[in-house]
Amino acid sequence: MEWEQVDKRELERLYYEENLADSVIADLFGVSRNEVKKKRKQYNIGMRQHSIEQAAAEIPGLADRQYQQAMAEMLSPEICEMLNQRAKERLLCPENMDALAKALTHYIFRNGPVENMHAEGKLSQKDMKTLNVYMVNHLAWVLTRAFEGNWSQLETLFGMLSLYGKDWDPADPQQVENQ
Repeated sequence: MEWEQVDKRELERLYYEENLADSVIADLFGVSRNEVKKKRKQYNIGMRQHSIEQAAAEIPGLADRQYQQAMAEMLSPEICEMLNQRAKERLLCPENMDALAKALTHYIFRNGPVENMHAEGKLSQKDMKTLNVYMVNHLAWVLTRAFEGNWSQLETLFGMLSLYGKDWDPADPQQVENQ
């Protein structure tokens, strides 16, 4: 199949069901990552939209896309809490730990400055693989402790490492929200 023939349904399958990153999809079709992003944007394919659709499907009558946006604004706090709890249950199961660790690695690390460094030839493919494996394994360890409710191990980790980075800029989650 050629890139021009990839329709919305096929791109959704690759992105949501196969869980392929833009770079992998780009490599499959011999196009740039930006071309994949552009087509996903054109078809409104993204994880935020997918999460909304999954949550909406939980409530009868919300699965229809025409109602999703309007209903999202009108949902009661109780329904929002129920949807949030179901999302938590879907995420916090051991079967999802690997995929969640990889998704967080992309979100926290790979889709940031390190990707530009790699694209500029400052990091080799071997370097990227080493860094990605390290990140995924360490995030999986943290997630496993959280899944198990083993907060004492996380607190020990925090106690050992919280002294480092004190001279760094303070964390600013609002910066991420505004991106």
